[in-house]
Amino acid sequence: MIVHILSMVTRAFFFTVFALSLGATSAAAQEAPRLSNDRWSEDWSQSDAPFKNIALGPNLWVDFGADARWKFESATTPRFGLTGADDDSWLQQRLLAHANLRAGEHARLFVELGAFDVIGRDSPSSNDDNRFDVSQAFLDLDGAWNGSSARLRIGRQELDLFDRFLDAGDSSNIRRHYEGARFTLNAGPWEAEALSVNPIANDTGIFDDSVVPGEHIYGGFVTRSFESAWLRALYFDHARRSFNLAGDTSNDRRRTFGIGAGAESGPYEAEFEILGQEGDHGAQDVEAWGAYAGLTRSFADAPWSPSVTARVTYGSGDSDPTDGTLETYATPIPRGSWFSEGGFTSHSNIIEAALEVSARPHSDLRLDAKLAGLWRPEDGDFVYVSSHTALPGSRGGDEFIGLAPRLRFTWNPARHVTVRGEWTMVAASDRIESLGGGDPQYVNFSVALRY
Repeated sequence: MIVHILSMVTRAFFFTVFALSLGATSAAAQEAPRLSNDRWSEDWSQSDAPFKNIALGPNLWVDFGADARWKFESATTPRFGLTGADDDSWLQQRLLAHANLRAGEHARLFVELGAFDVIGRDSPSSNDDNRFDVSQAFLDLDGAWNGSSARLRIGRQELDLFDRFLDAGDSSNIRRHYEGARFTLNAGPWEAEALSVNPIANDTGIFDDSVVPGEHIYGGFVTRSFESAWLRALYFDHARRSFNLAGDTSNDRRRTFGIGAGAESGPYEAEFEILGQEGDHGAQDVEAWGAYAGLTRSFADAPWSPSVTARVTYGSGDSDPTDGTLETYATPIPRGSWFSEGGFTSHSNIIEAALEVSARPHSDLRLDAKLAGLWRPEDGDFVYVSSHTALPGSRGGDEFIGLAPRLRFTWNPARHVTVRGEWTMVAASDRIESLGGGDPQYVNFSVALRY
């Protein structure tokens, strides 16, 4: 344990000095792009910042960069106190370094390495620790003609598609990675994408991560943009081995299809999404549905430029566990922070009706507050928390789960620094309390450095 802590502190100290020294010297950099989680997307071709846009030869340049994040988390009464998990607090450390090799305008090789540590966690997660491994390593081949463009990406990569469908998992210490191919086409108002990938399983050693056996995701989407609106259709096939849902662990294969749309008009912005699922879960057929609708009103001219969002999120539940049809909705990789980072609920057997207020007291500071009510659409199915985990004994009884307030802030005190925090809880229903459960609470605080 002592050796582990010393190793973590030593690497953290070295990386902090490295990142801060680079950040200080980059203040005078010209044409520096906005820093992003998708580090490959940053265009440093017009910059003179240190370690960026280094010419290696004719039509050959390389950019080097690095990220560090330290995140404290604390959970009280986790999973409503119904799974035997104790109160817990822990510290995450994420260190990343990347090289982005650009060959002209038509090829890129992006490689990102990472080292990850978690200290003090009593109930570790599979995405906590990894001594050293390849986070991403992919080749991009790009083409452009007559105002259209296409990209083929091959290799280990991250995916972040839509808020409620495929998420990169940034709330975890180790983000989700996949190996496979992804093709993107942009032609005027049209965008189309097709992909075929296998998720990567995290192992804690050095260069030992591998593909998850028996799991794949393939499919795609088409989006049509209009002057102030968009329309999308999607289809994805997701196979999982030994997937636990609704009290049954079986091989699960789901084909998800659906449509979504969004529009803006003055200070108003609206969005909706309807998704259906069919397939099989062991010997059962799958017939499930998910939906979302949201309306936002912005007040750009008011102090702090506030906005108010009313939204409803729905994921179907199983009405009859004995009829041979599983109606519990299960998204492939949903955004962990959609409801909250506390993991108090998931997209399965859920109705969330929420009101969220956002404000910017300063251009570098954003505040968010949300109050949500949580219900089960089917009382014959379980209450599900993060990772589609069913709470023991939660079938039957009242559909109401509880009230869930959430507070967040995001602060950028400097271009290379991001500070975030969140507090959330659920005031559990009488039904949850009758099972011996209580009110779960969760808080986090993180500091991230990026160059």
